[in-house]
Amino acid sequence: MNGPQLPRGAKGDAPAYFDDPEVGKVLAMVVALAGEMAVMRDRFDTVERLLDAGEPVTREAIARFSPGEDVRTERDAWRQQFLSIVFRVLHEERERLAREPAPKYEDVVRGVEGG
Repeated sequence: MNGPQLPRGAKGDAPAYFDDPEVGKVLAMVVALAGEMAVMRDRFDTVERLLDAGEPVTREAIARFSPGEDVRTERDAWRQQFLSIVFRVLHEERERLAREPAPKYEDVVRGVEGG
């Protein structure tokens, strides 16, 4: 098989952030897909810029392309907007939790003790 090899997977248990471990798995998939989408978007942007410049579009030309500061700034802005859309639900949930009053220490202890 040609090309880079993808890692087979991490070793050990993943940290649990949610009551349902399946939610964490779905979130991990979304994050991985968002990362791949951002890379694909940058490569596509490179192809468009090569075409606009009248340059041949080859794998080598894409690999050699070095974006200037203005291109990096533009790509960073796109990435920030993209991630804010992808993670909007999580941001809204965090804000909702921040507005809720924290439980009293005594109530938490009683809940843990089963009383």
